[in-house]
Amino acid sequence: MPFQEPWVKANPIDLARYCIPRSPKGWGLPVNDADHRGSPEGHEKLARTIYETLAKQEILYAPALYHWVAKEQLIRKPDEILDRPNQGTCLDLSLLFAGLCLHHQLLPLIVVLDWHAFAAVCLSQAATDPSMYGRAGDDVFGEGNGLALPGKQKDLEALFANGFLPIECTGFARWNNATEGVPEADDRDSNGRLRFDQAVAAAKKQLSGARSLLFALDIERVQRRGVGPSAEPVGRGGSTGRLWTIPLTTANFQDRPDLITRIDQSLARHPATALTALHGLGGIGKTQLALRSAQLRRDRYAAGAWLAAESDVSLLGSLAALAPLLGVAREQDQEAMAARVIQELCAREPWLVVFDNAESREALRPWVRRLSGKGHALITSRGEEWDGVAAPVSVSQWSIEESVKFLLERTG
Repeated sequence: MPFQEPWVKANPIDLARYCIPRSPKGWGLPVNDADHRGSPEGHEKLARTIYETLAKQEILYAPALYHWVAKEQLIRKPDEILDRPNQGTCLDLSLLFAGLCLHHQLLPLIVVLDWHAFAAVCLSQAATDPSMYGRAGDDVFGEGNGLALPGKQKDLEALFANGFLPIECTGFARWNNATEGVPEADDRDSNGRLRFDQAVAAAKKQLSGARSLLFALDIERVQRRGVGPSAEPVGRGGSTGRLWTIPLTTANFQDRPDLITRIDQSLARHPATALTALHGLGGIGKTQLALRSAQLRRDRYAAGAWLAAESDVSLLGSLAALAPLLGVAREQDQEAMAARVIQELCAREPWLVVFDNAESREALRPWVRRLSGKGHALITSRGEEWDGVAAPVSVSQWSIEESVKFLLERTG
């Protein structure tokens, strides 16, 4: 069968399942990859070698299959791209390249825009490095979440200037009738391909061009949290598809079962729309607890959405990012579009909405009132006054026992 099980596009994180970190039949590099790991120059040379080896495979670029109208995306398996039908979309090719990077211990990103996708490779670290903390991209993807939404577009551009090398993966495929006016079409040779340096230049143009960022995935971070090729796909939720944009917890998350139980008890008291505020000092772990609660109860919900709630501007931005995932057309009136997004989201019952880092009860109240139907909402905030909006759950500092446990588990 030429295609894997379709990817439900409403769930960006689940795309990591389609990035396969193993070599297809007959694959091999003309260099020893271990000789090139450990330096930015070596990582770039290894990425170049993977790219140039793929360019010799006579792959055809098939742009017609990739679009954001349908709710699902068919994705070709690596063996079909390299054998029959020997072609792939920009997303197929980016996932193939990223999977081979992982196979050779490089750390790839997948960047998905309106109508296009490309990859990037970390220059500062490899998957074989003993520590995965402090690498380029922590400020964009979080310490372990692996998902960046549209509000991070400028941060991604900065990342590509220092830390990651973006690569236009359609460049190693033949495209003889390239559409003019898009970065990936410019400067192709007589065989319809881009040289590696041209592919890097084309990818750098993508984020600064007319296409908008939908999301980006740090594949290794996501797969390390259990969303890999062997993971079960999320349910499709009927014709509407399954939406889930709530990130995973960081890799060094310290579980707090007593607080998770209190969150569950609070939510259980409100079978329709239960609102639980996790309040406490900044940096005390409110966001990670909300992530963990969502992660543990994911099977209970048909949809889950993560909203940056610092301000009305950030909320509008988060809701705008959900629009293409829910099939809502973009429009100039941000308030009207946000209302349509909330309506579509609440139609996927039961739903879970996480309002992260809300400023206050009064600031969030108008947004909470827009929710309808069966679902739950979690609110994280430093504020303590949530009467009339949510049932508060106070998040305290770790006990001495919890602190000791955390240190022992990480130091042996």
